[in-house]
Amino acid sequence: MATPMKPTIILLIPIFFAPITSLSQDQLTMGVFSVGGSLSYSSSKATYTGMFNDGYTKTQLSTLQPSIYYFVLDRLQIGLSWYYMFDQSRYYLNSGEERGAVMTKRVAYGLGTRYYWPIAEHAVFVGAAFQYRRVLDEFIGRDYLGEIGSDIFLSHSVAVEVTLQYDKSNWDTEQDIDLLAGLGLRYFF
Repeated sequence: MATPMKPTIILLIPIFFAPITSLSQDQLTMGVFSVGGSLSYSSSKATYTGMFNDGYTKTQLSTLQPSIYYFVLDRLQIGLSWYYMFDQSRYYLNSGEERGAVMTKRVAYGLGTRYYWPIAEHAVFVGAAFQYRRVLDEFIGRDYLGEIGSDIFLSHSVAVEVTLQYDKSNWDTEQDIDLLAGLGLRYFF
C-alpha cells in the first residue's frame, strides 16, 4: 500500500509550491509601486606616488540608499533614488606610518531603472541609474550606477534585496570607481 502513496505525493508537490512560485510574479506588473532601501559597503586600497612620498590609501565607503520605483510595464521599473554616502580615507606611507585621514559625507540623487526576471520566489534584476552628487550644497559630480541583484520574497509584498553595484563617479579632476555589496528590504504595493 505504500506504493500508491508516492505518486500522490509527487502530484501534490506542484500544488504546494504553486503559491510560492506566484509570490514573485504578481508584484512585477504594470501599475505597481515599490519602496525600499539598502545598506552597501565597500573597502579598497590604492597606491600613489608623489614627488616626496610614496604610499597608499585605505578607503571605506558605506551607503544608505532609499528609493521609490513604479512599474511602467510588466517587469520594467523607473524611479527615484537617493544615496547617502559616508567615505573614510586613511593615508599611509609605504613604511606603514599613518599620514592623515579624511571623512566625507555626500548625497546623490537621480533617476534609475530596473528590469526583473521572476524565478520561483525570487525576482532577479539588472538596473542602471544616473545621479548628481553634492557635497556642502555644491554640485561636484555625476554618478553612473549599474547593479545586479535579487529580491527574495518573504511574503506577497515584502522582499529582502541583495545587490552588487558598480558605481562610476566623474568629478572635475578625477574619476572614482567603486564596487559595493548591498542588503536591504523592498515593499511592493
